[in-house]
Amino acid sequence: YTDKQLHLWDVSFSADSQQFAVATTHGPFVFSQASGSATTGIYGSDARFVPQMLTKAVSGPAVLKALEAKDLTRAMILALALNDYALLRKVYEEVPVSSIELVVASIGSPLLPALIAFLSQELKPQTGSPHYQFHVLWISAVIDLHFQTLLEMTTGRATARTGSLLETANSDVAALCLQLLVELSQRHAGMSKMFENNTYSLRFLGSLPR
Repeated sequence: YTDKQLHLWDVSFSADSQQFAVATTHGPFVFSQASGSATTGIYGSDARFVPQMLTKAVSGPAVLKALEAKDLTRAMILALALNDYALLRKVYEEVPVSSIELVVASIGSPLLPALIAFLSQELKPQTGSPHYQFHVLWISAVIDLHFQTLLEMTTGRATARTGSLLETANSDVAALCLQLLVELSQRHAGMSKMFENNTYSLRFLGSLPR
């Protein structure tokens, strides 16, 4: 096997389903939901791994298959469940503006924290894309369609909208929403400063004698 090839020998889950170990040709890997990372004793390295749910249906090929079939709602739900940033962004950018509300409406409360965290990352200049208006449309849809659900999730109470406490206990929704607000405010401040500089430049150029 080469460095880019991997053979899986066995998988074993912990009793609380929060960790699982994988035996591969590159050594053993231990994935932890609590730390959101995968650790291997051979290379001593960490990789981000924060799946929201793990089933046979939740996989990279399943996401790509749904995307190829133009089933954007299913593709987004699977991508959020898998919570792989590259796949999630691929699906996210394929959703047309006219379908944003439909896709957001289909996302259940257990996956809302993953969506909010992803939108925060997309607003960061270092990691996100420059499609500011597109991001704002997604955020607006989340607030319009899931505002009450998010309020209930911040209290930690199980309701008909939020589901059981186990589904929301691992995510600090209030902190995620605050982080989203911070990123949105910083991006807005940066754009406002640029617009003001352009306005002053245009005024100066307009005042020059012709």
